[in-house]
Amino acid sequence: MSAFDAYQKGSFRGVPFLYVDSDEDLGRRKLVHEYPYRDLPYVEDLGRKSKNFSMEILVAGPDYMAWRNRLMDALDAPGAGVLVHPTRGQKNVEVLDARGPRESTRDGGTARFYVTFIESGPALYPSFRMSPQAETIRLADGVDSLAAEQLEKRTNMTGPGFIALDAIAKTVDFAETVKRTISRIPELAASSAVMQGLLDLSTGSSSLVYAPIDLYNSIATIFRDIQTAVENPLDAWNALGNFAGYAGAGDTVPLTTFSRITQAENRTQLDLAFNLASATAGARAASAGVYDSQNAADAVKNVILSWLDDLALIADPRLFEALMDFRAGIIADLGNRPGLPGIKSLTLVEATPTLVLAHRLYRDAGRDADIVARNRIVHPGFVPSGMVLEVLDV
Repeated sequence: MSAFDAYQKGSFRGVPFLYVDSDEDLGRRKLVHEYPYRDLPYVEDLGRKSKNFSMEILVAGPDYMAWRNRLMDALDAPGAGVLVHPTRGQKNVEVLDARGPRESTRDGGTARFYVTFIESGPALYPSFRMSPQAETIRLADGVDSLAAEQLEKRTNMTGPGFIALDAIAKTVDFAETVKRTISRIPELAASSAVMQGLLDLSTGSSSLVYAPIDLYNSIATIFRDIQTAVENPLDAWNALGNFAGYAGAGDTVPLTTFSRITQAENRTQLDLAFNLASATAGARAASAGVYDSQNAADAVKNVILSWLDDLALIADPRLFEALMDFRAGIIADLGNRPGLPGIKSLTLVEATPTLVLAHRLYRDAGRDADIVARNRIVHPGFVPSGMVLEVLDV
C-alpha cells in the first residue's frame, strides 16, 4: 500500500494531483466610511468576496517528474481553467499565485506545490443602447447624407442654358417661399441665422446648382436653424410642417426632348431634396417635443410616416432603405413614449363644473385647464350633461 493512497485526488486543466489541505476566503467586501464627530462609521456592502482557494497539492511516485512538468505547464498557462477540487467540486478558476515545486526523494519522489486559485467569471461589460431620440437624430443624419448624394447623382446642369436657369429659379422660389412663411412667425423672423441662410441660398443659387451636395447642405442647415430658433420643439415642428409637400411654382415641363427630360428630372430631384431636408428637421423637432398624451405623439408620428412614405417612392435604393430605417426609428421614438397617458372619451351624465371633473378624474382640481383647453369648453363652471369629453386616461 502506497503512503499516498489516503490522499484525495483532484486535477487542474486535466492534470491530476494529490490533495493535502486547503483553505479559502469568506465574507463580503466592505467599504468603511468614517466621518468627523461621528463615533459609528457607515459600512457600505460592495458584494461577496471572490472565492480564493489556497491549496497544498503534490504529485508522487516513480514518474513524479513527468507529472510535475505537466502540472507546472498547467499552472503557467494563461487564462481560466477547470479545477476539480476534491471537496468543493468543479470550479472555473485562474491561478492567482503559485509556489513550487518543493521536491523530495522520499516515498519514491514527490513534488509539492502551494497554489492559490481564484474563481473566474465571464468578462461582462455595461450594455449600451442608444436612446430612441438619439437614434432618430442618427437616422436623420444618415438620410440627409444619402439625399445629398442622390441630388448630386440625379441632377444634370449640362446642355442648353435653360436647364441650369430653371434649377436656379426653383431654388430661389424655394428660398422666397420659406421666407414668406416664416415671416409670420416672430421667433423665426427675428432669427438672423435663418434669414442669412435664406439670403445666401438665394444669392448663391447660380453656383450652388452646380454643387448639389453643397446645395442640399445649405437647405438642411436652414431647416436646422429653423428647428433651433424656436424655443418649443413642437412649435418648430409646426413651422417645418408648412414645407411638407413643397412642389414650387412653374408650368409642367413637356417631355419632348432630352434637354426637357433633364429639366424635369432636375425639378423632381430638387423637390425631393427640399422635402427630405424639411422632413428630417421636422423629425428632429418632433423627437425633442414634450407631449401631453400618447395620442398627441401618435398624431405627429403618423404625419411624419406619411411624408416618408411619399418621399420613398422617388428615392434611389440606398436612400429608400435609409428612409425605411428612419421610418422604423420614428415609430420606436414616438410610438411608445414612456409615461405618456392615452386619451379616452367620457360622456357626462349630469352637468358638472370642470374643477369637480378634474378632481374626480385626476385627484387634482388644478388640472381643469387641460379639460377646458382639450375640449374648447366655453363655460367651465357649467358643462352640460350628455357632452362627450376627451380626457387623459391616467
